[in-house]
Amino acid sequence: MPNSLNPLIRNHGGHVVGYACDGTLAEFPSLVRAAECAFAIQRAAAEREPEAAPDRRLALRIGLHFGDVIATGADVHGDGVNIAARLEQLAEPGGVCFSDRVHDEIIGKIDIDCEYGGEPELKNISRRFGVWFWPTSLRSGRAPRILPPADKPSIGVMPFDVFGAGAEEDGFADGVAEDLTSALSRLNWLFVVSRMSAFALKGVKIDAAEAGRRLGVRYLLEGSVRRANGRVRIAAQLIEASTGAHIWADHFDGRLDDIFELQDEIVSSTVGAIEPSLLRAEAERIRNPRAEDVRAHHHYLRATALMGAAFTNPAGGALDESRELLAQAIELDPGYAPALALAGYFEAKAWLFGRIADGKAGKRHAVDLVERAVRADPQEPLALGAYGFVSANSSGDLDRAVAYIERAPRLE
Repeated sequence: MPNSLNPLIRNHGGHVVGYACDGTLAEFPSLVRAAECAFAIQRAAAEREPEAAPDRRLALRIGLHFGDVIATGADVHGDGVNIAARLEQLAEPGGVCFSDRVHDEIIGKIDIDCEYGGEPELKNISRRFGVWFWPTSLRSGRAPRILPPADKPSIGVMPFDVFGAGAEEDGFADGVAEDLTSALSRLNWLFVVSRMSAFALKGVKIDAAEAGRRLGVRYLLEGSVRRANGRVRIAAQLIEASTGAHIWADHFDGRLDDIFELQDEIVSSTVGAIEPSLLRAEAERIRNPRAEDVRAHHHYLRATALMGAAFTNPAGGALDESRELLAQAIELDPGYAPALALAGYFEAKAWLFGRIADGKAGKRHAVDLVERAVRADPQEPLALGAYGFVSANSSGDLDRAVAYIERAPRLE
């Protein structure tokens, strides 16, 4: 297969640097040419066997990154090569995964619809940056599979809305959101997603629950800017993403005579008010679980009691009963990580045992459930173990599966 890629690579101004097992490494004179080649390769591969079932096609993964490389004879190496290789591992079969740098350069120059995937931790790469997936149709509307390391209370500062103003106020609003992100990140007990991650949702019409799910955070800080007669009003509210409940809200008025002084005042006042509100919300969350949480836990415990019977006799009714109990638990508490994890595990078993008529749909559902479980609680051992099991059986990504499974016992 590698040799069949050469004509497309050459046609886009690139050249093959080398091969590694079933992989091909190529470099290009520009990001746009590299991206055009990547999309052309995937489109050509999809057209070669249009009638074949998706799981019978030869599906390629492609990773794109811009960076310095070091040439040693006929070989190249360095961070640019390493990052591209890591991105290739994240790509969906038949898709392309590329970094923020590539996205910023090609967007508007190439007509594509891509999906933001958060800021993954890449093996042996110390820094983090955003990644993007193409095409989105492969993902069937699922949440980004990159799982932010939200192992503590987490928040995302959303882009502030601007009402009845121009570019000056829009820049002011973005500056406030950026400074709030920086200020909140100094609270070492709080995980704050990067500005790049949150601003990827600018202009996207989704509710708080979906925004929290995409960013992998528990709380959202939203706001708006209004201007009238030389004065500006900033309104801000702290929201629990899963429920949409308001935890704190306030507004600040000032003049635009000294925009930086006003911005500093807003950031200082907001962070000062948010920190105790967040701490109270976290304490309340631990101290007083909602009634829905208790009922969800009850359904979860009933499902765990059926595990032995479900797997000893998968043709019996215990497996289906367990899946139904867990579905009820998730409906009551969509963020209950153990229920999501066990539901994903049961769903995978059901599809492996042939208990689901549409095996592909069952596989997608299992993957979605365990991704949501890890996103809800990245420190939950059951979620990590279930994610590893489902990953191994759905994508064959054994390295990723083993990494998650090995983490699970250490957290118990």
